[in-house]
Formats: sequence, structure tokens, C-alpha cells
Amino acid sequence: RFAAVEVWFAAVEPCADVDAAAEACAAVVDVAEACAAAVAAGGGGGGDAGVAATAGPPACTGAGASGATHDSEQDQCGPTSGACPASCSAGAVEVVDHDASPSGKRLFVVWNPPLKFKKDVPNDAGARMSAICECALLLTTLVKQRVRTLAFCKVRKLVELVMVYAHQDLDLSAPHLKSAVRSYRSGYTRELRREIEQQLFQGKLLGVTATCAMELGVDVGHLDCTLILGYPSSRASLWQQAGRSGRGTKDALTILVCFGSPLDQYVARNPSILFSASGRKGEEAVLDPHNDTVMAEHMVCAATEKALDHADSSLFGGDYQAIAEHLQEAGRLLLFQECLRAHPHIVRPSLNVDVRSVQQETVEVKLEHTLEVLESMPYGKVIFEVYPGAIFLHEGKKFLITTLDMPQLTAIARPLESCNYHTKTRDHTDVDVLGTMQTHPEAFFIRWGVVRVRTLVWGFKKIASKTMNVVDMQPLDLAPFEYVSKGMHFDVPPDVKAEVEANGLDFIGGTHGIAHLMRQCVQLFVMCDPGDIDCEHPSPLQHRQRPSRFVLFDARPGGIGITRAALKHGPALLRMCHEILMQCKCDTGCLACVHDPNCTETNEVVDKRAAMMILDHLMLCLEFGANGALL
Repeated sequence: RFAAVEVWFAAVEPCADVDAAAEACAAVVDVAEACAAAVAAGGGGGGDAGVAATAGPPACTGAGASGATHDSEQDQCGPTSGACPASCSAGAVEVVDHDASPSGKRLFVVWNPPLKFKKDVPNDAGARMSAICECALLLTTLVKQRVRTLAFCKVRKLVELVMVYAHQDLDLSAPHLKSAVRSYRSGYTRELRREIEQQLFQGKLLGVTATCAMELGVDVGHLDCTLILGYPSSRASLWQQAGRSGRGTKDALTILVCFGSPLDQYVARNPSILFSASGRKGEEAVLDPHNDTVMAEHMVCAATEKALDHADSSLFGGDYQAIAEHLQEAGRLLLFQECLRAHPHIVRPSLNVDVRSVQQETVEVKLEHTLEVLESMPYGKVIFEVYPGAIFLHEGKKFLITTLDMPQLTAIARPLESCNYHTKTRDHTDVDVLGTMQTHPEAFFIRWGVVRVRTLVWGFKKIASKTMNVVDMQPLDLAPFEYVSKGMHFDVPPDVKAEVEANGLDFIGGTHGIAHLMRQCVQLFVMCDPGDIDCEHPSPLQHRQRPSRFVLFDARPGGIGITRAALKHGPALLRMCHEILMQCKCDTGCLACVHDPNCTETNEVVDKRAAMMILDHLMLCLEFGANGALL
């Protein structure tokens, strides 16, 4: 929860009047306690609104007190003022629960692509037309009407695909407008991003496809419409993206184009949740300050400003000593007079800290022959997107990755004149629970702890762009990507597993389907991106014995706090998964329930009936409190 707290500070200067100084200091303590109480009562307790605390100290007089300072431009007490306004009485709290900024009308459309129908073939699974194509066609329709539109997509690949399909439609219907539609994302070079931002602000562009990189911090000028491809990672993102269109009192249009995923279809069936009081309230923001990678960068930045001593270990917490030793071995910190100092060659380490990714190492994608840098990519995404033979998209153009040099952190791309296929990796991920650190107090089978994740990319597929058929498969020999993270696991009682298998159902397929569904639903409870969390995806060729559990883990080295925050919502997550399965009308599973379009094993090991039986038993465990006894 975010609580906006406006605090008054008493500035105390060195003086001989100890009593006056002590009185001013006591006033500051009173204000701090009042603000803390206000936050706990209004913001920290899960209220609908943030808390603005205008508590201030009493009149501060005496040689030692210079009055009170205030950040507000409208009601400011300067250092010479001897008393605070009457409205700033100690403990006064005003709840801000409305938006008073000027705004016009906003039309919000939840757009569910039409169902697929083939002649004499029933659509029992509820499959729908491509949301990507629908978004591209909506974009070009709006552009042709000179409606300035910004299309938000979740990931970089979708940004490029929407622009490619939009350009294809404009080539046929309005070729003169093709140059007025461009793509924008964080991987582009700084110069290219600034060029696109300027063209958009000046009105030279009618349409832009973008990731959340354009959600904040970029002045886009006046826009008429925002397209949102798929429910964003949070309600906060949804309303932030919607708010990019419509400036001042001008009317605006927002269109949410739904995928066939469980979360998107849940929103399509229940659109009122977006506009209710709870729908307007943001999810819980998560932060893991003890992530080793993040803490290491903070320590280097801190040591540049002031040498770190033993007392500082309590400020950083976590594995301070181990990280300090690692940084010394790497030559980034030096031990001098029992203090840690940054190496002299490190001047401004904050400039090298990537605020968009936990992983600080990036790989540069360079153009063949000229070695011009096209973009940079986080280390963890390289084996999935720029492996040798991959088709790489940049500003709607296709490139063939010819070389990947991991030691040099470089990939070489060759431009292609034409290419009628795209590529997708064939990989497998094993997740092992190394230890339990926390257990849900009311549901003992829901636990959180340390996990080891190991991903091996062993090949890739060439998929025809028009038919989506696999036309070729190639092997790859890449080193596995392995890291330690945090994860939440749900242990299923042995007798439930025995009953599922006694009914001829696939227990592993059942837990796999539940994990798929839960991976989608967790975004309604905790602020996260879809790529921040993942689950195991069992292979039909896998014969290794696995515990009777399903695991959700933070898909970032060291963990980023998502599954830890989701632990307390574990029972609610199970109930939501159970509700979605009961509402879905398919027989064997579909994208609206237990199937996942990003499943690395193409949903081959998924059993909806087994998933339903497992969830029925877990619902009984939650209802009757028998979970501890069953285990």
C-alpha cells in the first residue's frame, strides 16, 4: 500500500539554549509518531486511499529553533515563521479518496476477440481469434481515422509483432501512413528512443506500439486513444496506461484487448472488477532489498560516497559479509583501515546500475559488418531470444542471429530481405526446493522457501508465419542457465495423489495445470509482470520422480519478493483457480483455464480433470482446517 505522508520538520541549530532545542526535538518525535499512527490506521491497514498527514509541531520559539519548513508551495512556513498554521494541529489526518484533476469523458472498452469457427468443427474449447492481430487491426483502423493512438504490449516481441501486422495492413490499405506507425521499447538505443519520443510529442506519429517503457517518465503530448494488449501486470499499470490518452478536459478512448488466458477471460467475464472500489485499488507492491545482486550494487554505490565499516552491516542486513567478500574478490571494493572503499577507478557506479532489471549484465546485439549496436538485452533472456539461428525482430524488421559470443557479451545479427517464419526455443526447466523458510499460518501445505532453477535450451523450432505450422527443428548446444531463487510450493497430500491416479488421471498433469492457472491469477493479488514468475513445465519424456507438489518461483536470480508476498494470499489463489475451472466449459483444458501459451512443453502434460479433483480436495482442506492432519 502506498501512503502519501506530508511531514513537518523542525530544524534545530546548535545553540546554548538546550531547553528550546530539546522542546523542538520532542515536537519532531511527536509528529513522527502521529504520522506513523496515521499510516498504520489509514494506509498500512489496507485502506482504499492513501493518507495525507498534515500533523505539525507546535509553535517553535527560542534561540535554538528556526521554525518549521514545509515542501508545499501553497502553504509554506519559512524558516522565519514562528508558528504553524492552525490547520496543522498535531494528529490531524485527512483521507484523500478522490481525484480532483481536470479530466474529460473516458470510454473504456473491454474487447474480447471473436470465437474461432470452422465449417463442421465445433469449438468446444472456446478458442478465439488472435488478440495480436485484433490489436494491430484496431491500431490501423484508428490511425486511418487520424486518431493518435498508443498501443501497449507486455513484452518486446509483441511490440514488434503488432507493428509488423499493422504495417502489413497499411501496405494494402493506406501505404502513405506506414511511416506514421513506429515501435518503442527499452532495448532500443538511447538515440533511437529520443527520436521516437520527439516525433510522437510533435504529432508526426499517429500510432506507436510500446512496452511499459512509455508508461511513465515520457512526455507523449496529446493522445486520443490507448490500446492495451492483454491485462497488464497490475491495476496500477492498467490505469496508468489508460491515462496516457486524454489530456486536460479532452475526451479519450481506452480499449483493453483480451488474450485467451485465464486472467484475461476472467476480466472479460467480470469487467465490473476494473471499475469497482477494489478494482481501483492497487495491488500490494513488493520489494526484496536482500536480493544479493541488488544489494551488491547498492554497496558499491554506498562505498563510493562513504567508506563502509562493521556498523553498516546492520543497515544492509542479509548476507552483507559474503557479498562484501565477493566484491573484494572482484576488485570492486578494497579493504583499507578496516573499512570497505570503492576501487579508485569506480567514479559513479550508479550510472551502470540497470533500474529495469535485476541482472546487471547485458548482451549487445550488433549489426553484421558494421557492428552497429541495435539494442542491449538482459543476460537471462539471451538464450531464449538471440541464440544462433534465431529470427530477431527490431523495429519491425527481421534479422538472423549468426553468432552468440557469451564471453564477449555480443550477438551478431544479419538483416533479412524476406523471411516467412519465426523461431521458438525448445527448452526444459527443473525446479528443486532446497529449503522451507516460511509456512502459511492457516494452510500448512502452503510454504515458501529457497529453490534452485536450472534451464537448458536444447533446440529451436521454425514456425511458418501464416500457417503457424512447425517447418523445421534444429538442435542447440548452449550452456544451462542456473540460479537460486525463492518460491512458493503447495504440497498435495499423498492420499489425494493416490485417488487421482486410481481414477486413471495424470497427477503431474493436474498439478501442472493448476500451476499454469495460478501463475496467471497471482497478478491480481501482487504487483508483478508475467515474466517475473514461472512454474515447472513437466515434459512427457520426463521420468524423474518428483514430490507431490506444484511450485511457483521468482524468475529472477535471488528472488524479488513476489512469491513471498503471494504466500499470504495462497488460500485466496486456490479459491480463485477453483472458481475459474468450474466456470470454464471446456472438457480437457484450454487457454482460458489450465493451458498456457508460454508453456515450454506446449501443454502436453496437462490434465484438467485431475486439476479439478486436486483443487476439490484442497478446498476441503481449507474449509475444514484438516490440512495439517492430512500431511
